[in-house]
Amino acid sequence: MNEKIHTALTSLEDHLKEIKHWADLIKNTESVATDSIEKAATGIAKASLLVTQIQTDYETAVLSLQSSSTQMMAMVEDVIDEYKQLAKAAQELVDYLRSVNFPSRLDKIDTSIAGINQGVSNLSDKLERFRDQLITKVEAEHQVTRQSIQDLQGQVIRLKNRQVWFFGVSLFLSLLIVGALLYLILR
Repeated sequence: MNEKIHTALTSLEDHLKEIKHWADLIKNTESVATDSIEKAATGIAKASLLVTQIQTDYETAVLSLQSSSTQMMAMVEDVIDEYKQLAKAAQELVDYLRSVNFPSRLDKIDTSIAGINQGVSNLSDKLERFRDQLITKVEAEHQVTRQSIQDLQGQVIRLKNRQVWFFGVSLFLSLLIVGALLYLILR
């Protein structure tokens, strides 16, 4: 019996060792599981914060994009309105240019230019005749002036000749008088 008890105790001890081994394993597993759960909880909390931050950033980005998009749409609409006005003005210009009768206007301009050319030609002819008349008058006046100058030169020469003659006669008479007085005085 002792041996049975001893065998039973040995068997019990082996089973207890095995149970202790399994208990240690369970305890280690529990510790690892608790660490894993804590790490998973921390990771989940961080992931939750990151998800919240990402969601906030996403919402901010969406609002910013919506605001930018609204502004861009307003600018695009303004540009489109300006282009519509420009297109309308261009169409009005095209319509106006189509309504202008260029051949008729060019004929009127051509007629005006021909009239101006005729006027210039007539004026040129009149100026030519006036120039010729002026040259004729100037040449006649020049001839009269030249003749007058020649007449005056002749008169000046005659006056000089008379003055020389008068001076010569006066000198001769003065010498004659001085000679006669000297003769009378010396006698």
